[in-house]
This record gives sequence, structure tokens and C-alpha cells, in this order.
Amino acid sequence: MKDRAGRAALQKYVYLAANMLISVLSLLRNLFFMKTLVLTDLAQVALVQTLVMLIGFVQFGIVNGAYIQYARDDGERKRRTVDTFFTLAALLTAAAGIFVLSNGSSSFGASIPSQTITFGLFTGLATLLSTWLNNSLIADGRLPRSNLVNLMAVGLSLATGVASIRFGLTAALWSLLLQPVIAVLAIVVLDPNLRPRRPRLDAPLLRELL
Repeated sequence: MKDRAGRAALQKYVYLAANMLISVLSLLRNLFFMKTLVLTDLAQVALVQTLVMLIGFVQFGIVNGAYIQYARDDGERKRRTVDTFFTLAALLTAAAGIFVLSNGSSSFGASIPSQTITFGLFTGLATLLSTWLNNSLIADGRLPRSNLVNLMAVGLSLATGVASIRFGLTAALWSLLLQPVIAVLAIVVLDPNLRPRRPRLDAPLLRELL
């Protein structure tokens, strides 16, 4: 019993340390951008990050609601939550794609390039999904897996960011997008419980999520 409690406590400390390292690596990436990008490109990176935060604020608590529902010890509820959340994410991604393809980003004016809006939208949506999936890993007590996924994602993001030396803003924007996308793909591959199985829009569950 004591050994189990000790391992659980160690996992928590390692999880905290890993999150601190992830934050440091993200900071280093941003400092690197300050060295490699001109001021106007750096402003576009900041705008993408602002859009990501904005999307995070206007999700109406669905991420937290889905975490609460998933954390309940009920296999059927977990499955309904996973399928419903992925369906919502797919619908939002499709809507963002239609917006981009219809040249909706031009409505923001010439001062904001369309690629900035495009990367901001998709990075924000991917971040919502990766945040919920990470929360679900924590609910299942899979802290080591969460550490592995997030360290891999930020490491590959940082490596892509280095390409901004040659490719400038485009590499920087891809670096921001890849971090949540890699996290989502890795979690779905590593954890069968968090893979969507079929499209589902469960109205009663949606009310609970909200």
C-alpha cells in the first residue's frame, strides 16, 4: 500500500516537473522567434497566439464539462463523451475550413494576412482538443503518458521552430500548429479509450457538457 502511494506521489511530482519543462521549452521557442523573425512577422505570431486564447475563452465551458463527464466512473458515459466531443471538434474544424475556403479571412482587412487567421483558427481548435484529451489522460491517472505526449509535441514544435531561420514566419506558424496536432494524434494512437468510434451528437449529454 505504501509503495503504491509512493509511486503515485512520484508520478505527480514528475508530472509537475514535466509541465514546467514544457513551459520552459515553449518560452525558449518564443524567444527564438524574437531572434529570427522581423517585427511584423513576430506580430503575426503574437496574433495567432491571441486567437488561440480567444477560442479557448469562447468554448462556453465545453472542455471542462466534457472532463467532468469523462471523469465519472461510467464506461458508457465516457464513450458517449469521447464520441460527442470529437464530433463537435470535427464540425468546428469543417466550419473553419469553409470559412477559410470562402475567403472569409479577407474581412479582417489587408493588415492581417489570411494565413495568420487560418493558422490561428486551426491552432485554436487543435489546442481545445489536445487540452481535453490531456485532461482525460489525467482523469484516467495516466500521468506518464501525458508527460510523454506533451514533451514529444513541444520538442517537435521547437525543432520545427528552428526552421524559421530559413523559412521565417511560415515555419513559426507551423511550429505553433504542430504542437497541439501532434499531441492529439499521439494520444489517439496510444490510448484506444480516447479514440472516436462513430459520429455522435447526444443532445442530453451536450446540455450536461454546457
